Amino acid sequence: MRLRVGLLGILVGLVVMVFGVATAVASITGSTGDFVIISNPSGLDVSANGYQSNFVIRAFPEQQGVLIDQGLELDITTGNILHTGPETPVEINDVTVNSYLLHFDADNGIARGTVGTITFEEEIIGLITDSARLDVSDSLLGASGVTYTPAGDEELR
Repeated sequence: MRLRVGLLGILVGLVVMVFGVATAVASITGSTGDFVIISNPSGLDVSANGYQSNFVIRAFPEQQGVLIDQGLELDITTGNILHTGPETPVEINDVTVNSYLLHFDADNGIARGTVGTITFEEEIIGLITDSARLDVSDSLLGASGVTYTPAGDEELR
């Protein structure tokens, strides 16, 4: 499934997909525009001001094949993918997912418009964009060896 992203400011978003039974590990199958795909994010610092650029949106895989059995709230689902404002979060439960992080942190808070598309192997079931929900998802879905924004630090999220 393809996702188009256009940004003028800061973005940290988590893309959550249904895990395909026949697929052991998911993948990003393509991108255009300002996306840069990072295949091995270990060692990255995506906390506030840790990995800045005014020109690229970085995307990388997080945890793959994670069973969500205690509930996880999504801010944007495929039913409302054209995000126009605050929606009521949708909780998913008893589903196995693959997770990817889309990261854009403008240098000194000054950004030009960044635009691109990203294509995933699986169907996108939703996005997490809310700071508090991203905080919750870091421990559950975050990539090993990646430094995330500390819970409650709203500067980046």
